[in-house]
Amino acid sequence: MVDALVSSEKSEYIDYELFLSEDFSPAKFANTLVQATNTPTDSTIDLKTPKKKVVYDLYEVNSLIKTKTSQNSTTLLKSLTSTSQAESSVGELKQTLEHVNNSYDKLVKDFLVPYNESQKIFQSLKSLNNTTSLLRSATWYLQLSAHLAAQSAAASLNKEPQACIRSIIAMKQIIAYEAANPALRGLEVIRLHQSNALPAIERSLVEWCTKTINALSPMSNQSDRLAVIIAIKALYLLNANQMVKTIKSFVIGKVKESQALFKRNMVSLASIENNLYESSKRGKSVMILTEVLAAANVPLLPTNYTEASGLTAGGLQEDDSTALLDVVYKQSSNGEASLISTYYKNFSLVLSNYLKDNIVNNYTPASRSIINNIDSLETTVKDCVLKSGNGYLTESSMEMKIMVGAIRILHKA
Repeated sequence: MVDALVSSEKSEYIDYELFLSEDFSPAKFANTLVQATNTPTDSTIDLKTPKKKVVYDLYEVNSLIKTKTSQNSTTLLKSLTSTSQAESSVGELKQTLEHVNNSYDKLVKDFLVPYNESQKIFQSLKSLNNTTSLLRSATWYLQLSAHLAAQSAAASLNKEPQACIRSIIAMKQIIAYEAANPALRGLEVIRLHQSNALPAIERSLVEWCTKTINALSPMSNQSDRLAVIIAIKALYLLNANQMVKTIKSFVIGKVKESQALFKRNMVSLASIENNLYESSKRGKSVMILTEVLAAANVPLLPTNYTEASGLTAGGLQEDDSTALLDVVYKQSSNGEASLISTYYKNFSLVLSNYLKDNIVNNYTPASRSIINNIDSLETTVKDCVLKSGNGYLTESSMEMKIMVGAIRILHKA
């Protein structure tokens, strides 16, 4: 407002800019007036003249203010009213802000400070709980590992084949427990067990199962067959593909054993017939394995640790609707009707090639004698097939036709 008055009407005697300056100093201004009206050589200081100057300036300013306020009274009143309203609003707002500030201070004191302190305690307790839980899990895992190692000992398996199943269950428990506790993977001892000890035990179990299955023969008693059943189920629980592979290897192994019999230099009918009877024993072993697989149902294992933790060998569930023999046939890629068919198909090729190389293509008096007794040889072949079939094979069976067909190559001699 003062700026407006000064800009509208100035006095040539008054320096308004001086009074309006932000760094205006009354003491400095008075000192300037005194120095302007006195000289350093004066014996007395004249204050009347500076005083008159100040009084005159005040009078001029006062007159100017009165004039302008009279002329702009309406505007000044409106401005004053607006200012008063603003001051009133600011006052109310100030009280509200003070109330908010007080409430915030109370919130900080009563809640935020205790909360921040409790967060530190909470994080400490959380870390302690996680550590305790991890140690508890690691302890239980290592106990399971020790149990597995004890169950999987070779002496234990040989003494009690059922221990093999318990070993598989313990292994499944370990794997399920490790999956349910991912933090265990961060411990070196657990990682080492997962990468070294556990695979080694699994290999040991596979070796024992394979050895037990391959030992099956017509001389096997009921206890031996039970051990084979357990070994087959254990392989299935470990890896169904591995079980199928082992069964197929068993059959092919018997074919190779029979083939080895005919690699000797045999030139008499008696030696051929003797080897045929020996080969029928291999075929009977395959038939016995077929019976074992047909009598054994598919074993079932729990899919999570909660179920696995309370499982025992005696409580192992089975799928009564599916035999392990069905699993073998289902996963077989060669479309064989049965294991015994696989054996005789392969063995008939061995026999046919032997007769061709050693008799048909090597015509000697000994081979001529064998050819002349082809009917006797055919009777021997039929008898061998029937004996190996355990009552399941007949003279009309495909296996019989395959083997009889193998020796008919002698008719071409």
